[in-house]
Amino acid sequence: MLSGYRGIWLVHVNAVVCDMHACVDMQHSVDLITFQDQSKQIETLQRDKELLTEDVASLQSRIDYLQTSTVDSEVVTRLEAKVRDLEAKFDLEQTSRSRAEVTELATLDNHEV
Repeated sequence: MLSGYRGIWLVHVNAVVCDMHACVDMQHSVDLITFQDQSKQIETLQRDKELLTEDVASLQSRIDYLQTSTVDSEVVTRLEAKVRDLEAKFDLEQTSRSRAEVTELATLDNHEV
């Protein structure tokens, strides 16, 4: 009788082991797919990094070129100040012209009355 229980127990243990083995196989498959996806992502990121590194080098060389070949910043500052001064004079001239036109119209209106 004891051997009957032992046989049932062994069958049960065998079924549990088979279920565990199936679970391990499924987890292994999931891990393998995840690993493959992550490997592809790593390759893509490495390519992107290389492209960005090339872009940085290109932009840095352009910055270096522009810094050495552009006009001195003091000259630019002086010219910008001249532009602002001329713009202010232009605005003043327009304002003065508008006032003169208004005054002229008022004078003409007074002479006509």
